[in-house]
Amino acid sequence: RASESSSQQNLQVDHLIHTLLSEELKLYFQRITTTLNNPNSSDAEIESVLNDVKITTGLQELVPFLVQYSVQILYETPNLRWLILRLVHNMLHNPHLHLELHLHELVPTLLTTTLAQDLDDCQIREWSATNLVRICYVYGDSYPTLSSRILAALAQATSSSSSQQQQQQQYGALVAFTKFGPRVLNSFAVPFIRDKYEQWDSVNQQAALTALAVLFQDGTTTDWSDILGEVSMFTSTTEYATCFI
Repeated sequence: RASESSSQQNLQVDHLIHTLLSEELKLYFQRITTTLNNPNSSDAEIESVLNDVKITTGLQELVPFLVQYSVQILYETPNLRWLILRLVHNMLHNPHLHLELHLHELVPTLLTTTLAQDLDDCQIREWSATNLVRICYVYGDSYPTLSSRILAALAQATSSSSSQQQQQQQYGALVAFTKFGPRVLNSFAVPFIRDKYEQWDSVNQQAALTALAVLFQDGTTTDWSDILGEVSMFTSTTEYATCFI
């Protein structure tokens, strides 16, 4: 049923593209999707397409179709997620594109790829989190509750236990908090790290140390004990722990 629904949706999109877009925009959209979907596309071809999306004017009519394409691929085609997150990133950095009418599609999808328990890819989580922060930066003034709603969704992931799958989810939350900066780290991540650090594997512990390094660089704190009290930060030697020792 899911595949039937997806097929019907694709037919509707194809019909709308044919009906609503100029021939030039149809060809442009086809170039983007064909290049990103084709496993034989060269790095140069992919970079050209992605860079064009970041700087080209006159693409606003394509936004609904690019967003729908991105959301569908992020949910259904894991091997293309990295490219699609870069596509979304470049759309968000194009000053000529306005995505506010499509945030209701993008934000839940990016939260999913940041927090999904069954996603074993740190890079996908990190790029998803980067895009969430960018959305808040670009559209936060127009939508005052946007950041708080995203942070609330991220915070829900911090309340679970620390099984392996849930640690992956917590990694996504921790990375996102770090990308939001020191104020968010103090409010959301520090209690989270204090509570979970000793239960985490080395990947999450390194992410925690990266987060705390942001606080040190910002001058928010100068002493581990200010944040973590009696928690032992260096029960095992990691790349980051070595740096701080």
